Amino acid sequence: MADSKLGKSRLVPLHSTTTEHLRGFTTRRDQLCPRPTNPAFFLSGAGTRLNYTKDSRQNNLGFML
Repeated sequence: MADSKLGKSRLVPLHSTTTEHLRGFTTRRDQLCPRPTNPAFFLSGAGTRLNYTKDSRQNNLGFML
């Protein structure tokens, strides 16, 4: 992760299967939103950064929070 919260960068260890799925996600995301309005990795259907709300039990990716 680069330039995350408070401008800090972090190394996050990932299992090889996680990396594989994130690559697949990236390909599909770029097909669905070829010109995003935000450089964030996880995007909404509108191409904007996902927003977290306390009241949301499920995010835009379908994962339970």
